[in-house]
Amino acid sequence: MKKKNLSQNFLINNDVASNIVDLLDINIDDYVIEIGPGDGALTTFLIGKTKNFLAIEYDYYYVKILKKKFSKIKIIHENILNYDFSKLKKKVKLIGNLPYHLSKEILLLVNENYKYFDKCIFMLQKELVERIVAPPGSAKRSRLTVSMGLRWDLQFRFNVPSEFFDPQPKVDSAIFEMKPNVKFEGMIKNYKKFDQMLKLLFSKKRKKIKNSLNKNIMESFKFDYDKRVEDLTIAELIKLSNYF
Repeated sequence: MKKKNLSQNFLINNDVASNIVDLLDINIDDYVIEIGPGDGALTTFLIGKTKNFLAIEYDYYYVKILKKKFSKIKIIHENILNYDFSKLKKKVKLIGNLPYHLSKEILLLVNENYKYFDKCIFMLQKELVERIVAPPGSAKRSRLTVSMGLRWDLQFRFNVPSEFFDPQPKVDSAIFEMKPNVKFEGMIKNYKKFDQMLKLLFSKKRKKIKNSLNKNIMESFKFDYDKRVEDLTIAELIKLSNYF
């Protein structure tokens, strides 16, 4: 009983499901959380790999299905957006086929709670993954790219064609990996100003940054202001923000 309003498009290819789970590199003592397991396509390959598995499912219909399918499963009936990650006693490996309509919100939640995670493997709409992992110089680069890249190493893994889902969505999906990094820690003097600058520059992303910044900034910091924001590395954006 798949619900369109919950973006329930379930993976039906076992080989792909197994490959996705393998990316998480699970050890028997790892703590693993699966977001939105649905009918258990990934769960099938997660159960048994660790002694510490938890599924968080919003749709109570599938909570009941999963409890019947996996007799010893630990599952919580809850919206992942309301889950309190601060109660975790150990860093967790996170995995999930994220619902399209909540993908950004879930990513931002995970980003905000980055210190609780060891590694994340997510399946999202291909177009969104391309934006998240877009390198400097790519027109697909966005504010989300930078916000996520501040705290994570982001890596595209592989595409998943739409015909591998039921019901079949109109777009393809993609798998990507997130590993926490600390390479930019302590470099930003004022996160509020950094975020304000990102909003400003990405709202005018096709313009050269000299058309968006005031003269005081450009006189204070020597920089190539003929570039567009999509051309800048995160390190360059951080340096620029410290004069914003």
